[in-house]
Amino acid sequence: MKKPKGAFETFSVDDVLRGNRWKGQEVPLEFLSALKEEAATLKQSQLWKVLKAELQWFAIKSLMEAGTDGEDIRIARIFGNIIQVIDEKLNQLAK
Repeated sequence: MKKPKGAFETFSVDDVLRGNRWKGQEVPLEFLSALKEEAATLKQSQLWKVLKAELQWFAIKSLMEAGTDGEDIRIARIFGNIIQVIDEKLNQLAK
């Protein structure tokens, strides 16, 4: 039985192993190769490092330190979770 995907898991190893399918459509091997290469490139890019640092700075400085209520802290945690999800997905796709 195939395990259900998480909220941010639209493309997984299962999709590749079960007939190269994504969102119900078959994807060419060239797409998978390009996806793997782009994920590895983005993960190591200066652009991602700058964007990641900017998101982390915003979450910590603007929301956690300058926040006025619990809602700001929850939003800061969501930002942290989003960064983690992106990092993990890049790692998975780059393999």
